[in-house]
Amino acid sequence: MNHSHMPVQHFIAQLDRWKEQREQRDLRPEWLQNFIADLAELFEPTEDVARAGFECEASEEGWRVGLFLSRVEIVGGRYDGKTELCQFSYNLQELRQRFEKIEEFRMTALPKDDRESAISFVEIRGQVESTDVQLKIYSIPPQAAGIGLRRHLDGQCETV
Repeated sequence: MNHSHMPVQHFIAQLDRWKEQREQRDLRPEWLQNFIADLAELFEPTEDVARAGFECEASEEGWRVGLFLSRVEIVGGRYDGKTELCQFSYNLQELRQRFEKIEEFRMTALPKDDRESAISFVEIRGQVESTDVQLKIYSIPPQAAGIGLRRHLDGQCETV
């Protein structure tokens, strides 16, 4: 019996794994990774704990970065599965100091009757490490972000 198809299937599976690993590789420069981590530390949740999330993409103008606190899912009890938004404050003075140069610093509020879709954000366009960066700090996470933490009835939290 001929098993020549086995090496071909193995090779195809290996190519699929390499493609997946390549796509998962972080293409952000180290300075940008450090910048995002540093900015995430400026979130101050007003209640409990929270987990910062981000979106990041390269553009023709430089880097676009969006930061937010992720939703929290309740585990157990009568509110099991419910998600909550995190309330927070953010140190804008410290944020300004993370930029070498600031070209624009503004706040945009898009209020709606539905709290889940009302969004506000602070935006800075400037330079970091001599590179153009457009940063937005969002009041709520994007819907596609999902949850970042699970909070159990005993107060224990786990990252997702």
